[in-house]
Amino acid sequence: MQSIMKPLRENPLSELGVIRITGCKDYDFGIDGLPKYDVLKYFFEDNSSVVIRPSGTEPELKAYISTLSEQSRNMIVNCVDLTIK
Repeated sequence: MQSIMKPLRENPLSELGVIRITGCKDYDFGIDGLPKYDVLKYFFEDNSSVVIRPSGTEPELKAYISTLSEQSRNMIVNCVDLTIK
């Protein structure tokens, strides 16, 4: 998983497909009162966000999507799938 997480840290995404990313938090440093963890949280211009982290038990990434509309969710799901592959 580090082969995916490391490049995301070193060269943060500026967009996910056609969706512009407005910010990224790297929880590897222990922020927002939380302990250090291998997690990246991306924020989008429509106030949606995606949290990406490696699974603790499987060789896979987990993506947690928070959106205000089903249309945003569908766009992000499709873009995350294409970007991570």
